[in-house]
Amino acid sequence: MVYVSIAIRIEQISSGVFRVKSRVAVPCLNRLERGGRIKAGVASDGETTDRAKYYLLTDSGRKALKDETREWAARFAAIARIMEA
Repeated sequence: MVYVSIAIRIEQISSGVFRVKSRVAVPCLNRLERGGRIKAGVASDGETTDRAKYYLLTDSGRKALKDETREWAARFAAIARIMEA
């Protein structure tokens, strides 16, 4: 299931710091899709009848990610300055 794969990947990338439950991932992915940030598709490996759902960032999603990454970086830098004070 794609939600499980996404949750596992997030946990791997974050070295276990972030653990995403599928009951949380599903509404988040649905909200991002409704907002035009991601587009869902279905793929088949061609050899079996198994189908997998996948998600791609849209242009709007890429812009939002870039903007939010910049905002988080500014917040992180501000917190680091406060912690050093």
